[in-house]
Amino acid sequence: MLKLHLIYLFLIIPIVVFAYPQQVDDLYIELYSSSVEPYENDNLSNMINLVRDMKGSDIERATYINIAEEFEVRIDANKKKDRKKKLNTVEAVLTKTEVLKAFENRNQDPIMAAEYMTSRANLMISAINYSSVFGVPGLANKAEKLYNNSLLLAPDSFMTLFSSAISIAFKPRFVGGGGKVAMPLFLRAVEHATLDYEKFMIYVWLSQVFFEMNDKSSYTEYLGMATMIYPNSFFLKLAIELNGNKDTLFDQ
Repeated sequence: MLKLHLIYLFLIIPIVVFAYPQQVDDLYIELYSSSVEPYENDNLSNMINLVRDMKGSDIERATYINIAEEFEVRIDANKKKDRKKKLNTVEAVLTKTEVLKAFENRNQDPIMAAEYMTSRANLMISAINYSSVFGVPGLANKAEKLYNNSLLLAPDSFMTLFSSAISIAFKPRFVGGGGKVAMPLFLRAVEHATLDYEKFMIYVWLSQVFFEMNDKSSYTEYLGMATMIYPNSFFLKLAIELNGNKDTLFDQ
């Protein structure tokens, strides 16, 4: 699966977070709550198309397109087929949705800008699935900068905290990655998870970090909390199956 600084701003950062439209929330709910494998879930495919076609400002529309394309990668059943063509598709979307260059426009709504940058970083990370080994560092570094910049604008954003933690956890330890390094971000994400799907996401992934750390008590606790939210989730069952084979979601 995945393998895996700061720009100083002369502005006051509001302590607020962005919230996705219901259609985007529904997309995450469908992905994580469904018992059906993502690539076999026709409902998920229809919802992706709905999000891709959502209206709004240029920044909002770019964000929705980035999210839709990221989900297309998530439900790809065969990531090894036509990798170059798929990478070109993702890169084309990134070019199409490049409507905000970092912080050049300081009149932009900072929360909207943070949401946009997070969606862009997430799409870059998803593109790693199709990239050559030589292209991985470039995509990962660009995404990391976007996550950092997004957190400057929206430091309490669950999705940015979670996504940044995941990207660091997937990075090899010899370049400063791994679950232990990402733990502070994971724990901050737990504090700011409010919706059920957000709690489910962070609980499952934290369980995988604790599994790798051989912390059985914490592993069982977080996996149990995730099970209480979406007990029939295919994603949850996959994690448990991998753990039974001494692997984790980080090995996918």
